[in-house]
Amino acid sequence: MTKTPVDSTATGGAGSSADGAGAVGAGNAGAAGVGSGAKVPDAKNRPPLADPMIYLVVFLGGCFGTGMRYGLSLANAATAATGGAGSGSGAGAAGVLSAIHLGTFTANIVACFIYAALSAYLSQALWIRQRSRDLVSRGFGMGMCGGLSTMSTLAFEQFGDLARGNVFGVLVYVLLSFGVGLLFAYAGVRLALWLASRRKEGAR
Repeated sequence: MTKTPVDSTATGGAGSSADGAGAVGAGNAGAAGVGSGAKVPDAKNRPPLADPMIYLVVFLGGCFGTGMRYGLSLANAATAATGGAGSGSGAGAAGVLSAIHLGTFTANIVACFIYAALSAYLSQALWIRQRSRDLVSRGFGMGMCGGLSTMSTLAFEQFGDLARGNVFGVLVYVLLSFGVGLLFAYAGVRLALWLASRRKEGAR
């Protein structure tokens, strides 16, 4: 009985093809495993600039703060009408009062107090979720306080007073704005830290 010769080349080629197919299959399976195990960033790990809620709360807070500042700006018109007669007196009491724009001054001082108090409190309020703290900080701090406070209006008003020769009044107003603003910011921080400590003691 004669044996049929086996073509070793065909056998080797078939084996190589099988090995290649196995390698490709294993590679595809490994890639699928890596792809399925890859973590997709969730909302918690999303960068702030890629979070649409940050834009929304800043926008809403800015609208509210700007509306508050507009309401306070009506006091500027009353101040200008009251002190307009003595605005050019320079070092006189009327000249100093005319340089103090009450609406802008109040808006800046209130914003200093709220922003400092809010930032200090949220830095200690670990019982509040990080997500909620971020939204409150952006909405009320960056949005509302950013819209409420104004440096451009202060500068515009002071340049107008300087043009009228009320140098002493401008100097007094600028010193008052920065000095009182720092004092109110410090008071806001102290109040916020006291409230946070009371909250922590009550939770124990």
